[in-house]
Amino acid sequence: MEALEKQILHDLINNKQIELTQNELAHFSLEFHKQYNLINKMTVQGLPIDKVNLELYAIMEGQEINPDYAEANEQFEGKNISDIVKLKVRIKQSQQENVRIQNLVAEIGKGNKSAVTELQKILSQMSGKVEKSSITTLADYYQEQKDFYRKVVDGEVLDGLIFWGHGKKNTKQFMRLSNILKRIAPTDLVFIGARPSVGKTSFALAMMNALYKNGYKPLFISLEMTNGELLQRLATAKSAVSYDALLSPNTPLTPKQMADYESGLLEASKMDVKLVNNPPTSWLEMKQLIIRAITVDKIDYVVLDHMHIISSYDGSPNINKNQMYGDISRDMKLLARDYGVPIIVLAQLNREVRGQKGKGGKRIDPSYIEPFSTDLRDSGSLEQDADKILMLYREYPDQAEEHERWGRYPIVCKIEKNRSGKLGSVKYWFYAKNGRWAEADFDEERKG
Repeated sequence: MEALEKQILHDLINNKQIELTQNELAHFSLEFHKQYNLINKMTVQGLPIDKVNLELYAIMEGQEINPDYAEANEQFEGKNISDIVKLKVRIKQSQQENVRIQNLVAEIGKGNKSAVTELQKILSQMSGKVEKSSITTLADYYQEQKDFYRKVVDGEVLDGLIFWGHGKKNTKQFMRLSNILKRIAPTDLVFIGARPSVGKTSFALAMMNALYKNGYKPLFISLEMTNGELLQRLATAKSAVSYDALLSPNTPLTPKQMADYESGLLEASKMDVKLVNNPPTSWLEMKQLIIRAITVDKIDYVVLDHMHIISSYDGSPNINKNQMYGDISRDMKLLARDYGVPIIVLAQLNREVRGQKGKGGKRIDPSYIEPFSTDLRDSGSLEQDADKILMLYREYPDQAEEHERWGRYPIVCKIEKNRSGKLGSVKYWFYAKNGRWAEADFDEERKG
């Protein structure tokens, strides 16, 4: 940690009042956030705060910290820490603006006309002529939209994520979905909801694999499985070697299966996919990692698996889960908008499912019951903030035993929300044994 961060933590454990805004916190290190959040949690619980108690509390919370700030730093004596923090934020924002200016100048040199408008806005803001929010007119966006229209007419690649078309590779398994969504815009917040075991993680990995073929680099944050298991999922999908064959000691792999799996493992390992080692479960810490991946690693989008394992917004206890997830989803939307990087989030559904009976009065497996956006757990704000909502569920509950036996499930991907776009559904076969997906027309197959 830098000297200022150490001084703030030193002051906090010595009962000095220092309040930091969300904007200011965004410019501090992850180690600082970890200890700052622990101190806040101790304050809320009324626990005595000092260096020893902080270390003990961190152990109780299962966290490792480095409290190397036993003494105050002389350079900060008699100074207002809050003013120093504000200055630090302004300097960092200025550095970020300089990088943006350099990039825009390079784009102007390549003939990008929209970069001229963007540069003018930045320079105006820096000179104090306009505030961040200002009054404008429709005419100010004429050239921007004309350039966008020209790109569409000329078949150029649009901003955002595109599965198929617009000069991209033909990723057939998502062709129909692409025809409905068209693209995932740079500012989109997308939720993918499903009940357990329907395959939402595998679906997200299949989407990621298809997008990767088209040159989009992701950050995949998994709160449910290890990164090693994530690589294993990708390798089995690429090699078609089933999980059962891979993990069962009683059914050794054949030489061909071993070669196929090793080939799939090598191919998957070469994908430039950014991961998080030991990801935090507080959104604020996670947000810092995402911003770092955007600015340093130049990722194109984020996949988070999944929303409802996030335990808090900032590390402090949260009694009202609806409010907490509302704050997080709103912050996710703002993050996508501010940085121009889509965020795809997997989400659980409410446990309460209206009882439905099939033939013979047998209760239907909930994974076969069609869900709606209102079924998203803590759905109020999630529905409101999302630009797109995709819901996965199984078809034909009367054949559930057959699906289970063969490990092949008919899945419907229903586009429940598509801001400024059309709705619809796409049918897939999900081969659960190896995590593969294929667009399907199982209605016709049943007739045949």
